[in-house]
Amino acid sequence: MAGEAQGPLKSLVLVCVPTVTLWLATAAYAWMRTPARRGAAIRRWKDRRAPLLNRRTEDDVVDLSRRAAAYWIGQRVGAAVRAIAYLTLVTAAVTQADLIIAVLALIAAIWTLGQWQKVANLGFFQVAADHFAGFSLAAMRYLFPGHRRGVVRYLVKAGPGLLLTIAGMVSILGAGVPLAAGSGTLALGIPGLYSQPTSLPYWAVSAIGFAIGLTLYVAGTRAERSTKRRLMRRETKPSRWRPKGQQMVFLRPFGSEELRVSAHAGPRRDGIGMLMPRRTEFLEDVLTWLLWSRGEVVAVARPGAGRLRTVGAAHHGVKAGRDWTEAVGDLLRRATGIVMVPGTSPGVAWEFEQVRANPGYARKALVVNPEPAEPRPFLALVGGSGRQEATLRERGLLPVAAILRTGGPPKLLCAPLAEDIDFEVAVEWFLTKELPDPPGTGRLATLAKRLLKAAGSSGS
Repeated sequence: MAGEAQGPLKSLVLVCVPTVTLWLATAAYAWMRTPARRGAAIRRWKDRRAPLLNRRTEDDVVDLSRRAAAYWIGQRVGAAVRAIAYLTLVTAAVTQADLIIAVLALIAAIWTLGQWQKVANLGFFQVAADHFAGFSLAAMRYLFPGHRRGVVRYLVKAGPGLLLTIAGMVSILGAGVPLAAGSGTLALGIPGLYSQPTSLPYWAVSAIGFAIGLTLYVAGTRAERSTKRRLMRRETKPSRWRPKGQQMVFLRPFGSEELRVSAHAGPRRDGIGMLMPRRTEFLEDVLTWLLWSRGEVVAVARPGAGRLRTVGAAHHGVKAGRDWTEAVGDLLRRATGIVMVPGTSPGVAWEFEQVRANPGYARKALVVNPEPAEPRPFLALVGGSGRQEATLRERGLLPVAAILRTGGPPKLLCAPLAEDIDFEVAVEWFLTKELPDPPGTGRLATLAKRLLKAAGSSGS
C-alpha cells in the first residue's frame, strides 16, 4: 500500500516541480532586486488591525492601511484558489486512468478557477468590511477588451497572440510530466502518450518543453499587449463623440511612461503573469487599469513617440495645426474623472493649474504622487497643511495621492508603502467613494452601500 501511494504522490510532486521552481525563482529575484519590499509582508499583516473605518479627521488624512492590507490578503486568497484548481487538474491527470473522471476533474478545475475573484473579494471583505472594485467582473474590461466591444470580435483580432499565450501556459504547467514519466510512476489516462522512444533523458525533455513554453508565452503576451493597444486607440478615437460609458482622462508628463513601482501578481495581470510574482510594473498601468471598469481612458500622446510598452490609457495624438491646450481642454470638459501625475514641465504645470483653478475639474480629479517617499514637494504642490504633514509622520504613512478642494487643504489618500497595491487602493477609493455612481446604478449602489454598512455594524 505504501508503494502504491508513493507512486501517484511522487508523480504529482514531479509534475509540479517546474512551475514551483519558476515561482520560487521569480519571487527570489524580486526580493533581491527590490530592497523596499523586504518586510512589506509583515507590515501588511500588521495593518489588517489598523482602524476599520477611514474616518474624516480634522486634517483630512484618509488612512488606507487596512484597505491595502485587505487587498494584499485578497490577492493571496485568490492565488490559493488558482493553485487548488491547478493541483486538482494535475492530480486527476497523474492518478486516474478513467477518461470520464479526468474530464470531470477538468470541469471542476475550470469551475474552481472561475471562483477566485469571488473568494478573493470575500477575503477582502473579512478584513475591510467592504468590497473591492478590482475583484469585480467590470474590472475584467481591462484584461479582455472583448468585454467592451464583443468577445468574438476580440478573439478574431487577438487570436494569434492569444493562442501563443495559451500554448505557452500549457507547456509550462505541463513541463513536469516527462519527469513523472521517467520515474516510472506516471499513470495517465491517455494511452500511448509516452510510447515513442527517445534518446534524450526525461529531464532534458522537460527542460526543452519548459523553454519552448516560456518562449511561446513571452511572444504571445507581447502580441496580445500590442493588440490591446491598437484596440484601445481604435475604440476611443476622437471622432467618436459618444464614448461607451464614462470617459476618464489620464494626464502625465511626457516620458513618465517608463516610471515603475514595486509590484505583485494581481488581478490586472492575465495568463500566467497572474500566477508569478512581480518585481516592478509601469505606473501608468497601475493607475489606469481600474478606470476601464467605468468607461474609456484616454491620454494625449507624446509627439513622435514610438511603440509604447504600457497598456494603460489609450494615447491619441493632437491633429496637426491644432493647439494642444485646446485638445486637453476638450478632454477635461468631457471627462467624468481625471487622474493626474504632476511634473515640472510647463505643459503639465499648465494642466495642473487648469484642474486646480476649476472647482468642477477639481471635484473629479485625483492627483497621484509618483514619489511618495518624498512627501514635502507633493504636499507643497497640492497645498497640504503642516498639520497634515505632522499626521503623516505620526502615523508612519506616505501621501500616495490627493483630492483637490477649493478653499482648504486637499484630502490626502495615504498608505503605508509605495507599492502597486497602495496606488491601486488609492485609485479604487477615488473611483468608488469620490466619483458619482455611473448612470443607471444609483439605486443598486445605494442598496449595496446600505448592506455593507449594516454588515460592518453587525460585525463590530
